[in-house]
Amino acid sequence: MTKIIDFESHLQSPEYVKRLTEFDGYPKYSLRNDGRYIWHLSEKIQEPRPMGKLTQPVEDRVKMLDGAGVDMQVLSSNNPACESFPAKLGIELAKIHNDHVASFFHKYPDRFMGLCSLPVQDVHESLIELDRCVGLGFKGLMLFSNVQGEYVERERFWPIYERCEKLRLPVFLHPTVPARIEPFSDYYLWGPVFGYGADAAIAALRILMSGLLEKYRRLRIVLGHLGETIPFLIQRIDWAYHKFPEEFTAIKRKPSDYFIESFYVDTSGVFNEPSLMCTYESLGHDRIVFGSDYPFEDIQKGIDYVKKSRIPVNDQNRIFADNLMALLNN
Repeated sequence: MTKIIDFESHLQSPEYVKRLTEFDGYPKYSLRNDGRYIWHLSEKIQEPRPMGKLTQPVEDRVKMLDGAGVDMQVLSSNNPACESFPAKLGIELAKIHNDHVASFFHKYPDRFMGLCSLPVQDVHESLIELDRCVGLGFKGLMLFSNVQGEYVERERFWPIYERCEKLRLPVFLHPTVPARIEPFSDYYLWGPVFGYGADAAIAALRILMSGLLEKYRRLRIVLGHLGETIPFLIQRIDWAYHKFPEEFTAIKRKPSDYFIESFYVDTSGVFNEPSLMCTYESLGHDRIVFGSDYPFEDIQKGIDYVKKSRIPVNDQNRIFADNLMALLNN
C-alpha cells in the first residue's frame, strides 16, 4: 500500500481567528450574518475563508485523513500570516499558531508534523521563536514570499536562513498577496489566478539570484504548486544567464544548478497532468513531494491526478512519501 504524506496542508486556531477578527486594520477577518468568515486585504479586496475546515479539531482532521487514505500531514499556516501585522501582534500570533500546531503533532505524532510560523518582520524575535519551535519538535518553517512588501532575500533576513541551514530545517516558501498589488487588484488576479504564483516565483528567483544559496549551500527550500512556473521557465532563465552574464554577478553557476540543488516543489493546487509532467521531466523524481493545499483543495483529487499520471509507480511512491522523508532527514 502506498504511503502518502501531505506536505502542504493549512490550519488556523480559533484564537488566531478571534484575534484577526478583533484587529482594527488590514488584513483582518469579519464574520457575516450567515456565519461565513471573510478575509479583508483592504477596503475593496476580500475573499471568503473555509473557516470550518481551517479550525477543525484534531480528531476531525484525523478522521478526514483516514477517509482520504493519507498517512500524515505537515501542518502550516496560511494567509493572512503573522508577518502581515505590526511586530508586537505578529509575535503574539506566531506563538498562538505554533502552540496550536504543536498540540496536533504532540497528540498524534504518527499523523502530523509541523512547519512553524515566524514574526519575520522582527528577525531577532524570529530566531528566538524558531529555537523555541525546534524544542517543541517542528520539522521546518514556512516563510511567505514577501513581508509587508519586502522580498525575503534581503540580507536582513539572512540570519534566519543561516539558522535553518545549521539546524537542517527546510523552508517552505509560500505565496502571499503580491508585494505590488496594483496590477493584480482587478479580476481576482491577486490570488490563486495568478498573483500568488507570480509573487512566489519572484521571491524564489530573488533568493536564487542574490547569492544566498551560494553562501548557504545546504539550505533547502520548498515551493508549492509545481514550482510556481519556474520549471517551465528554467531553460529561458539559464539562457538569460549565459546571454547577459554581467547581470548575474552574485551567482557562480547557472540558475538551474541552484534550483535543482536547493529547491523542492510540491504537487498542490495544479491538478493537471501536463503541468505535472513538465515539472517531473524538468526536475526529475527526487525533487517533487506530494501536497494537497487542504482545505482549499480536495485531497483526493490531488492524490488521484498523481496516481493517474504517466509517472512510473516507483517514482510516484517517491513523490508521495520518500522524497519528503529524505528532505526532512538530510
